[in-house]
Parts: sequence; structure tokens; C-alpha cells
Amino acid sequence: MGVSVVVLTSDSALQKALTSRLERLQPVVMGHDPGDPPASTEIVVTTVSECEPERCGRLTSKGAMVIVLAAIPREGERERYLQSGAAAYVPMSVDSAELLAEIQRLAPRVDRVLAGPIACHGLSTGAAGAGK
Repeated sequence: MGVSVVVLTSDSALQKALTSRLERLQPVVMGHDPGDPPASTEIVVTTVSECEPERCGRLTSKGAMVIVLAAIPREGERERYLQSGAAAYVPMSVDSAELLAEIQRLAPRVDRVLAGPIACHGLSTGAAGAGK
């Protein structure tokens, strides 16, 4: 079974750029052992400006694997997100190589990329019920 990647940001330019970049992944097998299924069927990609650690914790408690993008990475902030349950905290970059590497680490297969208009603000995004 594949994984959905949900891009949650209210920044339409960022949303378009990330969605476009991530759509090129699907449906690509990422090199994981097929007998090693992912912990979730949904990866949520969001930013520190849109989703503070407490909201990240709520998303992960509902089953989402959350990857947090940081425009200016800070070690203390990284620790807070990881403690709240984030699967990864990565620098936001134009080539998004680190983001792609984290998605590959988490998901054996990406089937679809979805764009959510508002990050962590009451939007239900699917299987993980991120906004419920």
C-alpha cells in the first residue's frame, strides 16, 4: 500500500512548488523492503510558521507522519518538534533534496500528493484526520 503526501500550507506559491516537486515522486517505489510497511498512510509536510509543536503533536497522535520545514533551522526548535512527534525537521531549500530523502525514508511508495489550503487549522486531510 502506498502513502499520500499532504502539503499543508496557506502560502499558495510554496504549496504549488512543493506539490509540483512531490508529484514527480508518484507512484515511485522508494527502495524499502515491501515487507516493511509504513507506520502511517499519510505524510504531512508543513512549515514551522504554520504548525507549532503542539499542533504537530495533535497531527502525529492521529496517525500522520509529520515533516516540518524550517526556513531558518534552529536546534532548539528541532528538538521541540521531534519531541512532539515529528518524523523529521528539515531545512526548507529550493532543491528539496533533504525533504525528498525524508519522504523516501518514511514511505515505501508514494501514490498521491494532496494540497491542503490551511495547515493545522481545522482541515480534515484524510486518513490521519489531521484537522479533526
